[in-house]
Amino acid sequence: NIDLSLYDIRMAWSFRQKGLHVYVVPKVDGPRTVESFWWDAKSGGWWMDEWSDENLTPTCATIWDSDEPGDRGVVIGCADGMLRVEDEEAANDGDKRIESEVILGPLTPADAEQVLFTALEPVLVGKPGYGGVWLEVYTAAIPDFQGGENAIFRHYVGPGYQGDLVISALANQIWVRLTNGAIGEKWALQTLFGRARVAGAR
Repeated sequence: NIDLSLYDIRMAWSFRQKGLHVYVVPKVDGPRTVESFWWDAKSGGWWMDEWSDENLTPTCATIWDSDEPGDRGVVIGCADGMLRVEDEEAANDGDKRIESEVILGPLTPADAEQVLFTALEPVLVGKPGYGGVWLEVYTAAIPDFQGGENAIFRHYVGPGYQGDLVISALANQIWVRLTNGAIGEKWALQTLFGRARVAGAR
């Protein structure tokens, strides 16, 4: 629940990225923390955004409209008084690096109580200017939680097709975490396949 006596809600639709920005902005006499959410139309999922610098946090947002779709974009008013435009091709946030993180899960094969996950096959975009990610695997007995704090597998995955990553994870489900915090790098996941087999009784 959001206390509207303390917060204003700012929203803007991104024509380019096909989703909705939602900014929960504190009023003058309210809390200072801004919460930023992104709703992705393709996946139907909600994501939470964090900002690298408090000066970059949104205070308002609107649409820069134009006759040409390529000229449309979201304009964000920031805490430092500057206006900034979203740019999906940007590799940095001004002079700050973008620490991106995606958690996928729970990944559970159908009709199996416990399985042995044996391999993952991630494919990242391999175009010039795109980097890789650190891939981590977590196991969990129930789908509500990511699992322990310590990953059972960690490996750097470069851009493009890198082949199979051999893992050995006996679990009800796994979670996959992808991260990149390198300055001047952007990345995109094309596909992620996995292999598993039903674990036999001992």
